Amino acid sequence: MAMFENSITLLLLVAFAPSEAAPCLASRPSTSASRELALPPLGGEPEDHASEGREPGRDDPEDEAVERARASEERLHRLALETMPSTGWRSLAADRAMLIASKQCGSLRTAGREADAALDWLDATFGELRTVPYTRAPILRIFETPDALAAYEPEDSAEFAVLERLACMSPDLPALFPLTVNSELLSYWLDEHCPDLVLGLPGELNLGLRSWVMQSRFKGRRVTPAPKDIFVDSVRASSQQGEALDLRAALTVTRIPAASPSFDPDDPIVPGALGFLLVDHFLAPKSKASDEVRQTFLRFLVAIRDGLAEAEASAEDPGPTSMEDMQAAHQRVTTAAFESTFGAMNEEAWASFEQRFRKEYRLR
Repeated sequence: MAMFENSITLLLLVAFAPSEAAPCLASRPSTSASRELALPPLGGEPEDHASEGREPGRDDPEDEAVERARASEERLHRLALETMPSTGWRSLAADRAMLIASKQCGSLRTAGREADAALDWLDATFGELRTVPYTRAPILRIFETPDALAAYEPEDSAEFAVLERLACMSPDLPALFPLTVNSELLSYWLDEHCPDLVLGLPGELNLGLRSWVMQSRFKGRRVTPAPKDIFVDSVRASSQQGEALDLRAALTVTRIPAASPSFDPDDPIVPGALGFLLVDHFLAPKSKASDEVRQTFLRFLVAIRDGLAEAEASAEDPGPTSMEDMQAAHQRVTTAAFESTFGAMNEEAWASFEQRFRKEYRLR
């Protein structure tokens, strides 16, 4: 239990959004425009493996997008290897990621397998959110200490910054490595496919999704969720302090919950605890959620993504606006997404969902 509580403290320190006004999962600014660059392929023209059965003279836009993505991936992987320090570092090309790490971090084989598994799980779980046909393999740069990571000066390239993700290992903080790796891969996957989703994600789910993925363990497309007791205790403590367990609010309010600035280990309240349990209920393989509720959650995320895209496309004035106006716009999108998914459930279906949720986590 002590180790798990330490990981919670690390979770809050390395991943908690610094501002209520800026709910964001990514540790780097999203540069979604880089996915649209028409980069020339390396080594001449790419082979067309999908031409059979295609009408002569017609190119498939999806195939072209995949070729551009692969060319971008290959060029940036090569740049990462060319700029890797000549001594003290090693690299590993996993199936789904390029790992570059200080030799002090030890073997990369396990880290490579874990990165592949996490990306496989993200593809399988959130397939409905995919907006590009190919997920590029990220460059995962691993440092031996948090100080070494902080001292790193990345390449001055917006596109490289999107593909590169940073993590660290520390003998004093062993839980830091999987937390940072899972966090970086989650934010990377979202940046590749739906970078604006987090703008409309309810605050509880924002924190809950991040903490749930960070502390879970992946193997292939299977996931072993983190222990839940500390989050259950937090929700119970909030209830004892007079805070109602309001699932509708948790699925609609976009503002990030306030965090305790002291990170007091004796404080039973964990920011985003209700969101963690909701995500666990929706995604954990052995949860008691019905198939209908699981699918409703995914439709909810898709509705937020589509709503944000529609709002951006229909905006008459693309110029700067106030933070309050942007928050209000995101809240309108989230509310509409809720009403078209969870809000469309009849009273019997909603009552069943809430009853299953409370029973699973022994909440009143």
